[in-house]
Amino acid sequence: MVRCLKIPAKEKQFRPGLWPGLYCFLFSFILSLSLLYSIGLAAELKVGYIRPQYIFSKYPPYQEAQKQVDAYQKQELDKLQKNSQDYQNKVKEADQNAILMTEEIKKTKAEELRKIRESLDADYQELYKTGGKLEIKQKELLTPVIDKINAAITRLGKNDGYDYILDAEGPVLYANQKYDLSDTVLKELEKEIPKK
Repeated sequence: MVRCLKIPAKEKQFRPGLWPGLYCFLFSFILSLSLLYSIGLAAELKVGYIRPQYIFSKYPPYQEAQKQVDAYQKQELDKLQKNSQDYQNKVKEADQNAILMTEEIKKTKAEELRKIRESLDADYQELYKTGGKLEIKQKELLTPVIDKINAAITRLGKNDGYDYILDAEGPVLYANQKYDLSDTVLKELEKEIPKK
């Protein structure tokens, strides 16, 4: 049962002609209608969820695309590390030969090292920034695979009459495992993989 709060005397002055019991009755009536309506809707909904990381770990095309992304990242990092090592060697050489250099040569060498360092920083940023080379490669390789997964989820939702299919790794606070559709999505995706 809903308990209504008493209206302070000051607030009673601002509601002439309405008696306090009416507020309690209206509030209770609206709350009851809302609960009945939401219970009726919930009984009609068909909801399932998926675990994307689980699907990614079991779906070979995704695993292959991720391996290609990882190989690309390693290749680019190896280039950056080699260039960084070359830079460190030049700095060390400049420090060792500093005694023999004139001030003009020192300034020239310092400017050369500064430009190399800026180039290294720019290369690193170009690889990892938003919209950088790594993100472009990820989109190129992973987007088609994720599109296939999304298409399978959409087909499953339409064919099996689901109203909602949720991402269990998102803001779902509780989900009964009997509504986990991850394996069903994987079976749908397996239909598209050519048999070897």
